[in-house]
Amino acid sequence: MSQETPSPKTVPKQKERKASPFLWVSLVIVGLALAVPVGLAFVPRATMAHIRDIAVVLLVILLFFSLLLLLLLLGALIVAIRTFSTRLEEVLQRGGAVLEELKGTAATVKGTTDFIGERISSPFIRLSAWTEGLGQGIRTFFRRKKSSGGSQ
Repeated sequence: MSQETPSPKTVPKQKERKASPFLWVSLVIVGLALAVPVGLAFVPRATMAHIRDIAVVLLVILLFFSLLLLLLLLGALIVAIRTFSTRLEEVLQRGGAVLEELKGTAATVKGTTDFIGERISSPFIRLSAWTEGLGQGIRTFFRRKKSSGGSQ
């Protein structure tokens, strides 16, 4: 007796799909958003006036805390700008000193290059030009005249 085992190709896999918690939360929020106006339609006018008054008070409290938070953030921004301003002035003062040192260094480098150009390089350049001129003169002196009719 042999038992046949079904091959993986013949047995379809069924994947169970579970609803995500995000879906459930979204459905609850949408349900409440629809149920609240419908439910408020059945509330008596006197109760509705009390609910309105409570909502106005809650909105005023929320507005007060929002304004307080806005003022705190504005104060923090002002303090941050002042701190940044003082730090920037310090950096600029130090940068000015560095700039002056850089100007002095550039002047020293210019003086050094001028000295090397005048005292060391110029004599070699003059000697090189003189020897080149001498060589050209010797080549010109010993050059033969070309004959006008023949090949040479």
